[in-house]
Amino acid sequence: MPRKRKQMGTGATVRVIKRFIHPSELIRDKFKNPKKGEKLDDCLVIGRGEKVVSRKHQQCIIFRHGSFENVELYAVARYCSITKEGPESEFFTDEIDEMIEETFIEEAVLEEETKEDEESEQIEAHRHGGEIDSLDLTMAGLVVENDNHPLFENATENNPSNGNNAEVVWSEWGHSGICYRRQSIAHTIMPAIKIQNKKTETMTRLELFELFFVTDYIKEVILVHINKNINGETVTYGEFLRWLGIWFLIASVVGPKRDSFFLNQPCDEFSEAPFRVSQYMSRRRFDKILHATRFHKTAAPDYPDRFWEVRELIDAWNFNMTKIFQPGWVSCLDESMSPWTNKYTCPGHMFIPRKPWPLGNEYHSICCCTSGLMYAVEIVEGKDRPKEKPAEKFSTVVKNGSTTGLLLRLCESIFHIGMVVILDSGFCVLKALIELKKRGVFASALIKKRKYWPQHIKGDDIIKHFEKQKVGDTDSLPGTLHGVPFHVFAMKEPDYTMKVMSTYGTNERNEKHRTRRVYKDENKNQVSTSFHYPEIMSNHFKFRHAVDDHNARRHSPICLEHVWATKYWPHRPFSFLLAVTEINVNLEEAYFVTHNDPKPQIEYRKLLAQDLIHNEYLVQEQVQQKTRRSKRKAALEVHCLRSLEPHRKFSGTKIIRAKSKYPQATCILGHRKVRTYCVCTPGVLRCDQCYAFHCIEVDYQSANAD
Repeated sequence: MPRKRKQMGTGATVRVIKRFIHPSELIRDKFKNPKKGEKLDDCLVIGRGEKVVSRKHQQCIIFRHGSFENVELYAVARYCSITKEGPESEFFTDEIDEMIEETFIEEAVLEEETKEDEESEQIEAHRHGGEIDSLDLTMAGLVVENDNHPLFENATENNPSNGNNAEVVWSEWGHSGICYRRQSIAHTIMPAIKIQNKKTETMTRLELFELFFVTDYIKEVILVHINKNINGETVTYGEFLRWLGIWFLIASVVGPKRDSFFLNQPCDEFSEAPFRVSQYMSRRRFDKILHATRFHKTAAPDYPDRFWEVRELIDAWNFNMTKIFQPGWVSCLDESMSPWTNKYTCPGHMFIPRKPWPLGNEYHSICCCTSGLMYAVEIVEGKDRPKEKPAEKFSTVVKNGSTTGLLLRLCESIFHIGMVVILDSGFCVLKALIELKKRGVFASALIKKRKYWPQHIKGDDIIKHFEKQKVGDTDSLPGTLHGVPFHVFAMKEPDYTMKVMSTYGTNERNEKHRTRRVYKDENKNQVSTSFHYPEIMSNHFKFRHAVDDHNARRHSPICLEHVWATKYWPHRPFSFLLAVTEINVNLEEAYFVTHNDPKPQIEYRKLLAQDLIHNEYLVQEQVQQKTRRSKRKAALEVHCLRSLEPHRKFSGTKIIRAKSKYPQATCILGHRKVRTYCVCTPGVLRCDQCYAFHCIEVDYQSANAD
């Protein structure tokens, strides 16, 4: 018989998830960093009423708790679970009872929702070319990063020395012809993978993925949390890789709900998902792993910190990239966006109008311009950064120098080897470039007036100097700050004067980089001129898009982070790093292995998903099962006849690169030359007939073993 549902009423005791209790300020002060799903028990109901929650009127249960003396708390009715009924005469008897469930609504139920909140009409208009009123969004509570806002270090009210260049010793216009980077005997270093006793050319796609992702962190932290929180069979490393592979496979199409990929009925080309993944993992198992996944290694700090669950994950990813990757001689530092639309559930939420995905988390990131790989990221915490947290590394190098500390942290892995970093106007702080040069990193930054000219830069004087110059003419203004020399390079454009501050380079023209300008002169006659870019301008135009190109691959045509729809924010930084790693593996394979252009991202995503789903760890784990049922299941699942990819062959059991495109060898029974093999026995080539005999033999052995 069905159990009688408990009735809500005055005098009842309920329990509520802490993050759904209001006033939220009191809860945050009392419980600094509540865990996901953490509940508050023994709440005494004193009434009900209509309250404004999530910007709309909702029916709420009002209650008191011993931790909050003489304070009325409330929560939306559907989030209140009855643990003990009150007097029958005090029951709430109208339709509100229908909203209250007998079982407690776990936070995992919210995570099962497959779509985030719908974006506002203004954001949709922005995506289709419309404009957004930044003031309206600022008034609505969004943190807006406008391209016209001055940097803290360059604002006059923060730096009285702005406009007063007493710290800088300027010389006359002109360049001595000496490049400070060449003078330091810096070499043109090419990108490299720092691994011992192995060449990347012989590594499989799965091995490359493990190399670039936080493999050790998965085994030591993430899997420990999953197996601690999950109810059921232990999740192995191979199964977790398969779980990631299913995410990649689902993200190869857009539109269908996640549930439809796990249906048991055959695919219908006119509806639902175009393929099924239930043969690899059940929907229930997939969701169990999703809900049990956590990313923190240590306990929450004693102070409120909305980022504590992902800090160690981001640090582990950066450390791994520093350990295994050596970037080339030139890098680009810029911003990356990870989309998230709800500002209430996203710490560090920002709105950046100039970005294709304007809402979400902003990451400062740095890419190697030669190979395209992204090798360091740092999330922008903004106003959500806890005041109690110790200062970041290098943040006190220059007084009031947050930009300086940021650049030093992201460039730390390339100190003292003569690298070059290309910066846009968002990082044009002269003191930051000087501090980088002290540590053996040369940089150039585009100069732009954001209400003020950057500190120490005589922008108006530079424009006046170029008033009578011809389009394409260049000149440089040398200066010295704290004993470190630098130059301000300028080039005349038809409508403005381009200005770049730099600690390396000369006015020497790059004969391989020619450009053309078409404009109207003073008499409104159309004029065309062509010229070679000077070295600094050439490097800026050639390498400034490295981070943007990496972001474009991550966002288009299908963004993994959008497909990974979740209400639990810590999953978003994990999916961001996973997507970055996917792009890195594709670029690495193109640069170091095939020496061709990278594959289209969706095509490569499917190949990576295939290798993760059919990973060798899972095969070994299935073969090692001892029960009768698992042996039969393993015998059916581990067999799959696959073909080697072009320019690949076997060396023992490893797949290595081959000189010819389709090398063949005789199958194990000597029938004919083939390129196919069974995934359970890599290194052994089998034709169709050999494969059939192989399946029969293994099935027979498995039956006898049982």
